[in-house]
Amino acid sequence: LNSGVSATSSRGADVTVTVPKDASYTLDLHTNAGNVRVAPLHGASVRMSTLAGNLNLDDGRYDRVSMDTQAGNINAVYGATNASFTTSAGNVVIDTAQTAGTLYANTFLGNVDVTLPPGTLFTLDASTALGNVRHGSIHMAPTTDAYSQLVGPTGGGAGNLTVTLHTAAGNVNIDY
Repeated sequence: LNSGVSATSSRGADVTVTVPKDASYTLDLHTNAGNVRVAPLHGASVRMSTLAGNLNLDDGRYDRVSMDTQAGNINAVYGATNASFTTSAGNVVIDTAQTAGTLYANTFLGNVDVTLPPGTLFTLDASTALGNVRHGSIHMAPTTDAYSQLVGPTGGGAGNLTVTLHTAAGNVNIDY
């Protein structure tokens, strides 16, 4: 069973969508001002956006994940092939099973924290204007390595992931 689910809220209301267990979905969820939370589901894609509010993805498997807020935090636990996370003012926290495709995270004011599966092979482009870029215990073979920028591949591992992480004012952390 494949089904599309779309929900939009422009007034003060809580919207709860209940779907059959073990079905596959395309989720498209938007609000002007409010939080959006998605429980563990599986599907082609999940897209969440809000002008002011937090976005939470509490696990699940998707081909594509897209989360966008102007003012709020993004917290995502997921498995996907391609994922994009953007906020103008807020932190981005990602814990993913993703080992291939693209992972993009950007905030203007906030930190970006990413946890990947151990041993994932990836190429990184990470930067901050006011903060530090850290890569924990991950062995990197960088072409650019500075406090505020890190560009290059990991020293080994399995997978084929391209990771782009940016913030203007905050730290960027990536680890296994």
